Amino acid sequence: MSLRSRFDGKLWSSEELAAELDRLGPYGTSHVAFLIGGSHGLSDEVMLLVLTEQIYRVVKINRGEPYHK
Repeated sequence: MSLRSRFDGKLWSSEELAAELDRLGPYGTSHVAFLIGGSHGLSDEVMLLVLTEQIYRVVKINRGEPYHK
């Protein structure tokens, strides 16, 4: 799964999202919002599960731990 940047609509890989969230941390930017909407017929619940998995990957990447791709 990739997420789109709110600025330019570019798709972010897991590594790019991890870098962006890591960059925001030292500046006290503690509020990040993710908008979830059904895509290609997927329910909001499925999209929430996919987002949760993506956040898990981001945490693992930023800790330098391995994760399953």
